[in-house]
Amino acid sequence: MAKKLAKYVAQQKEYQRTKQAKELRNKATKRYARTEKGKQANWRLHLRRHYGITIEEYNHMFEKQKGCCAICGKHQLENTKGQALGVDHNHKTGQVRGLLCSPCNQAIGQLKVDELGVALFLKAIDYINRAKEATDG
Repeated sequence: MAKKLAKYVAQQKEYQRTKQAKELRNKATKRYARTEKGKQANWRLHLRRHYGITIEEYNHMFEKQKGCCAICGKHQLENTKGQALGVDHNHKTGQVRGLLCSPCNQAIGQLKVDELGVALFLKAIDYINRAKEATDG
């Protein structure tokens, strides 16, 4: 019984050491993530993991679009929250289409472009035009 107790105590001490070490690593990781270098590293990792592109490819798209949303044309600095332009991509194929402001990116998502194509967009345009004609005419 004493051997089992001693073994259990040793395991608990080792567990506490590893738990404390893990907590220290987590704190250090969080501190690093708040630094400018850490933010850049996280942005690079995000682009690579989610969209399969490099920061250089993102910057090339940004320059090509002159820092503006590919749909509404508003410059990134005109965003209400000053957010970076988001990477628009096809959720089925993963193909990157361009950079969009948050409202335009959300609109595409709400109209399910990847699932239904542009059919729902065309229906929405038709609906708006019919409603406009009804109020104008």
